[in-house]
Amino acid sequence: MSTYTNLTSLSLGANGNDVVTMSSSGLSVTSVSGTAISGSSLASSGPLSTAIGAATAATNITALPSAKSFYRFSTTVSVNLKGITAGVDGQQLEIYFKAGGANTLTVTPNSTAAAAAAQIVIMSTAATIVTTASGYACFRYNSTDSKWLCKYVTT
Repeated sequence: MSTYTNLTSLSLGANGNDVVTMSSSGLSVTSVSGTAISGSSLASSGPLSTAIGAATAATNITALPSAKSFYRFSTTVSVNLKGITAGVDGQQLEIYFKAGGANTLTVTPNSTAAAAAAQIVIMSTAATIVTTASGYACFRYNSTDSKWLCKYVTT
């Protein structure tokens, strides 16, 4: 068995057959013709971990980076989340907001302060959703609507 370190990507395939490529941008399965194979899946028999980011809290956030799947805010200010940069279809993003004192996380839907593809849709009739101090929020990107759907926020 060979061991390789510091690879930027790794492709597996034999004699022109379908190729599985793993890189820092993710996992892809490509056919001999060079097109992505639909219906391909990834199975794991162990724990699956995703990229975690430490967010710098600002009063108004109109473009939280979507490159990570989990953000932890530890803040001494209230935060108004107005947008998340456009993601890929089905991508999930979660936020854990650990506030000090009476600070809150507010999720503002359809904010014109955010780019159209970065806007958030709340799946309720609420004008905004506000946590009571610490809270948790989960979002999923929908490429058909080019919006982030707010699945839930604990308040």
